[in-house]
Amino acid sequence: MRRFFYGLILFLVLPHFLSAQFSFERKNDSFAFEPLKKFSFYSHPHFNRMEGLSLQAGLKFVPLQNDFTINTDLWYGTSMESDEALQYQISVEKGIKFPNQSTAGFRYFDRITSPDDWVNTDYENSLAGLFAHRDYRDWYRQRGGMVFFDMRLHETHTVRVEIKHVDDEMIGVLPNADWSLFSFAHDRRFATNSIRHPFLSFADGTETAYRLMLALDQRDNPVFPMSGWIVEAIFEKTTGDFETNGLFSTLKYFRTSFGNQRLQSKLMIGSRTNAWAAQHLMGLGGPGSLRGFEPKEFYGDRLLHGSINYYFGGDILQNLPLGFIPFWDTFSLGAFFDFGDAWLANGMEYPASANTANSDNALLDFSQFSTEKVHTSPGVSLLIAEGLMRFDFAKRTDGEGGWQVYFHLLGKF
Repeated sequence: MRRFFYGLILFLVLPHFLSAQFSFERKNDSFAFEPLKKFSFYSHPHFNRMEGLSLQAGLKFVPLQNDFTINTDLWYGTSMESDEALQYQISVEKGIKFPNQSTAGFRYFDRITSPDDWVNTDYENSLAGLFAHRDYRDWYRQRGGMVFFDMRLHETHTVRVEIKHVDDEMIGVLPNADWSLFSFAHDRRFATNSIRHPFLSFADGTETAYRLMLALDQRDNPVFPMSGWIVEAIFEKTTGDFETNGLFSTLKYFRTSFGNQRLQSKLMIGSRTNAWAAQHLMGLGGPGSLRGFEPKEFYGDRLLHGSINYYFGGDILQNLPLGFIPFWDTFSLGAFFDFGDAWLANGMEYPASANTANSDNALLDFSQFSTEKVHTSPGVSLLIAEGLMRFDFAKRTDGEGGWQVYFHLLGKF
């Protein structure tokens, strides 16, 4: 049952298609009570300010019961023009047992996607849009195909290679949808695309991306880790209309402490050369990053971000005489401290244009970084069921703005 639960959570949290700089899809074990059916149907609708309510239908076909699968996914954005509303993805994957547990695959797609998938899950972003009238991602369209080879090492580590050829297409600045279930509760409106920085635009163009990815995973389990660490590193080279090099690394550390208490911390470093279009820049601020700041308040082709989280389990709340509150035994407290900055390596306020992209700044050039410019935000967390649901309350330390409150469901860390 436990293995099945882990597999279910992984299926819910990990998206089927990623374009974010810091994220890559790792093939994980899935568990079920019975053998896979030859045909199975599924649906994962979502909501954002560009598609509105996106209806989704998927078909999984397992023709030979030998780790060969075909998936067909269709989406329909109810707030988009009829000739742009339909999206699709067709994927073919084949498991390979020798020399290591591996998967090879191919995908062909026409999809609305985001460079910000690493900050929150589709479910979290949809809930924020429907209930809080907030969309924490930017959006553009990609059409093309991808081939990949994913190899497991010693059961937990991963090496993955991807080659993707796509056409990037800007889908507009103003939101197509500007409603939520509780719009009457506030006068908030959805932000423009891109968030907070209308002078940053997604650019039309064709690119071929070559990605080499490595994950060294020493966590005790991949869903709710209590101890261990994981390092993910991605090198990306794009050619065509966007000639860039990118290097993105994430280190996460987990450790149990006294009683039911535990520590979670992470450090993220990103760099991309010759980046000038919004789809290749990195934003910092909001959920999943600097929680006391506005979403993507800072941007650039360089990024450094860290987060230290300490969870007290039930060691504080469960000592209070509040057991009469329903499900009180599932509540716990945490504290966190976020820090980081995103900036442009050339020191300019605006990124270079396609004709003036500066290639003088090397991939490992962080000379413009300054500790005096690092932004910080401490806060507290209210957790339910050990973090299956979580409310974060954060405050920036520069004296500006008020408290930021974020809700997380199966949230990323």
